[in-house]
Amino acid sequence: GNSLLVDFKVTKSALISVELAGVTLARFTAQSAALEKITITDEAQMAAIKLTNTSLSNVVFEEAVSVDGLKIADSTLSSVEIHGSSIFKRLVVKNSPLDDITLVGASIWHAPVLSGVEISGLVLKKSAVIEGISMKSCEISDLSIQGDTLIEKAVLSKVVFSDVSVPGALSFHSSKLDKVQLLGVSAPGKITLDSSSLKNVALEKGVVSGLFSMSGSAVNNMRIEGIVFNGEFTMAQTKAKKLSVSSVNIRGVASFTKAVLSAAEFDSVIFSGKVHFDYAKLKKVTFNNVVFKDDVHFARAVFSKSSFTNCTFEKKIFNPDAALKKVDFDNVQVPDLDEITMRTLFAPSKKTKKAELKLKKKLEKEQKKAAKANAAAAKKAAKQREKELKKHHAEKKVASKADAKAKKQAMKAEAKAKKQAAKAAKKKGKAEKVPKASAPPPKTKAPKAAKTSKKAPKSAKGGKKKVKKSKV
Repeated sequence: GNSLLVDFKVTKSALISVELAGVTLARFTAQSAALEKITITDEAQMAAIKLTNTSLSNVVFEEAVSVDGLKIADSTLSSVEIHGSSIFKRLVVKNSPLDDITLVGASIWHAPVLSGVEISGLVLKKSAVIEGISMKSCEISDLSIQGDTLIEKAVLSKVVFSDVSVPGALSFHSSKLDKVQLLGVSAPGKITLDSSSLKNVALEKGVVSGLFSMSGSAVNNMRIEGIVFNGEFTMAQTKAKKLSVSSVNIRGVASFTKAVLSAAEFDSVIFSGKVHFDYAKLKKVTFNNVVFKDDVHFARAVFSKSSFTNCTFEKKIFNPDAALKKVDFDNVQVPDLDEITMRTLFAPSKKTKKAELKLKKKLEKEQKKAAKANAAAAKKAAKQREKELKKHHAEKKVASKADAKAKKQAMKAEAKAKKQAAKAAKKKGKAEKVPKASAPPPKTKAPKAAKTSKKAPKSAKGGKKKVKKSKV
């Protein structure tokens, strides 16, 4: 039947196979004990419970449970089921592993404190409200949130969530997360981290099919990697510094409306749905290998010291009246637009007419300066071309004169050579002529010779010999 246990202590003992219809425990203490196969079929109320170096296993609460003040230290809890609703106040768990904890009914947690706790196999089948939870140096694996779970005003430090399944909804609100990792997320439902402080947070590998929101949060050094977001992704009114989003596919609508992003990086990101940067402020933000498959809105966005590299806008850009300062575009593709037109689409706009006029004058001045520089460059180029042409004509004239002079000299040399040849020929001809004798030589009688001697040859006779004149 119903039992009332007050100031009940179990030390170095074992309670095995205990069944109670209903129980009220007050100031219950178990130390170095073993509690196994405990079944409570009716409502249970507990207050000031202490478990130290105790093993609690195979415990079933078939009805509602109310716990006010439960301290568990250096103990193990395994296979605990609560079928009814449960309320936990002032729960403190230190250095104790919790395995296979199932809460079938709705649960409410007020300011639980977990330190050095390893939780494996925690199932929340219905709604849960966890307020003011404090977790430090904890590891939670195989977490299944099947209902709507709201965690409000939580303080989490050095906490690792792995293999998290969220068919329902997991919502952090007004919380502080520092050095928190969310790994291997499968969320058909939604995950929200709204109005919270997120520092050194990592969200890696998984699929989120429902809403993912960080609206109104302050982010410092957060990494989102290898996630597919099938639903809406929103960072509206978020202030993020050192945000890294890589290898991510956002298939729903992505909203950065009124967000303030500083030193952020989007690398290998595909935005399949519409993207809104309306009224956003982006400073030192880089977009590398980013594809925008649907329309992009930049209404009055402000970009400074940012860059778009190897990016593609496959559809339209709406309200592109953004203000750009020191923004680089490298291999940015927009249908039917070049990069120059891409720049003009982001027509600078300011809130006041004075600022707009000042900016307009500045642009006109830069345009005039550029036009003047272009004209001066063109004039200089024309002058250079004219100078080169004159130089070419002068060189051609000098070459022509030199050719004429050389030709004249050649003709002169040829004539001189002919003259010299003629003179030489004439001189040669004179040298070959035989000079005329003034008188024939006197005839002398030749001495008589023997009869046997012959007559002198004809050439011995004196007389005139004909000499042909040589023709020159």
